[in-house]
Amino acid sequence: MIDILDANGHHTTAPLGGRSLFIFNAEYRFPIAGPIGAQLFVDAGNTFADTAIRFGDIKYGVGTGLRYLSPVGPVRFDLGYKLHRQILGYDEQGKAIFERPYAYFITLGYAF
Repeated sequence: MIDILDANGHHTTAPLGGRSLFIFNAEYRFPIAGPIGAQLFVDAGNTFADTAIRFGDIKYGVGTGLRYLSPVGPVRFDLGYKLHRQILGYDEQGKAIFERPYAYFITLGYAF
């Protein structure tokens, strides 16, 4: 973890690497029409500074995606929702500023 000090003197921490990692992914893929398909997914995981994995600190996300099987490989668009958002910092009134609830991913090729 690194300590970040903003212009107003507020401290926050940010992860910087780790000595252990926990990842869990599950997805359900289904066809829509011809070369177009979709998926539903659940992701869970986190990194940890020491070698102990603390299951109470796992972050979770759910989402959906679309697939197009192009002549050069699948084109994928995924949209995920973060169930446990991280606090990025605090505003002038001391209210927590959270990371965005949604994340998207666009790629060409197979997921795994």
